[in-house]
Amino acid sequence: MSAPQILAAQAAEPTPNRESVRLLVIGSDCGINTIIYPLHHKGFAHGSEWSPLLPHDSGRFMRILTRYAMRP
Repeated sequence: MSAPQILAAQAAEPTPNRESVRLLVIGSDCGINTIIYPLHHKGFAHGSEWSPLLPHDSGRFMRILTRYAMRP
């Protein structure tokens, strides 16, 4: 699955009081996991909430997390 396909699949119905916010982690497979695993242990996001490892234009990899923020 490509990054655009992942982003489209994660898109939710727009609502007037919330917006989607996407976090990207870009680097080597090992470097990405070094960031994501501690976030999981701190309760920020389970590893399964992130996209699978995707190729990035830089020749490295990325994983994407979508969260939703309430608008003021």
